[in-house]
Amino acid sequence: MADTLTTLAELILFNSQDVNPAEITDILNASPALAAMHAMQSSNGTLHKYNKETTAPVVGFRAVNDGADYTAGSSTQISVTLKYLDAKVIEDAAEAKAYRFGAEAWMDHRTKRQLRQALYTLEKQIWYGTVHGDGSGFAGIANDANYNGASDGQVVNAAGTTAGTGSSVFLIASTPDDAAFALVGAGDAGVSGPNINFTISETFQSVVLGANSKSMTAMVRDAGAHLGVQVGSKYAVVRIANLTADSGKGLTDSLLADAMGKFPSGMMPTMICCSRRSLTQLRKSRTTYNPTGQYATLPQEFDGVPIITTDSIIDTETLLA
Repeated sequence: MADTLTTLAELILFNSQDVNPAEITDILNASPALAAMHAMQSSNGTLHKYNKETTAPVVGFRAVNDGADYTAGSSTQISVTLKYLDAKVIEDAAEAKAYRFGAEAWMDHRTKRQLRQALYTLEKQIWYGTVHGDGSGFAGIANDANYNGASDGQVVNAAGTTAGTGSSVFLIASTPDDAAFALVGAGDAGVSGPNINFTISETFQSVVLGANSKSMTAMVRDAGAHLGVQVGSKYAVVRIANLTADSGKGLTDSLLADAMGKFPSGMMPTMICCSRRSLTQLRKSRTTYNPTGQYATLPQEFDGVPIITTDSIIDTETLLA
């Protein structure tokens, strides 16, 4: 697929002297959950590895002067393949130089938009991986066998039935603890952005093919990162799945309580992430038992765990079987 460059008409919009310069958008591409996630450097470039204890050692009491068998525990090595998220900016040099605040300011403006969309794409990939995310991206929660079936141990089934209208709520324990969920990035942390290793180059000029397949000079900023997720312990995530708009199949405090009950002692979630529809369903469910009869306030937390609403969690998921 050929590059789609900024049009002259777009530049004219921003060159107008009588236009409010504020950045206003109708695009729902914020990424609020990312700010609450722990991030870490990859252990080995684009192939991150970690060891997970899968069999506990056997210990027990014994009588004095009697022996006892020794049975060691065992571990499994998990490999996570990081994938490159490309957020480069390519603008016709002639167009960029025509911007009333200068070419670098134009590149700053377009880079800001690229990164905002990149972070939204990254957040969506964390939930869905190659299921409802980018097929060329890294594996996410929905790719993990612990969270992709309605009867999985770490899944709470809301039992909605209308196909193509599903949504999920993800309860995640994301801390510096090795057993917790983490975003993983590869690269030189000294030259990249904080936590997620996005590298943004200086602006440079390059010859590219234009819309007519003939050469032109473009101003370019390379931006991107190698990224993936470390789930850690399977108990670091609980998914409430098959939430739909069907009567009685939306998000409720009862479902959240069931999900909280799946976390082991010593590991509690640090965030509850949901769509706007799920948050509305939770609010309406609380209104039905409000003793004052007043409409319930917008839910901010459950049992002290903050609720993060994000548009990267969709309401058109395939229902889990």
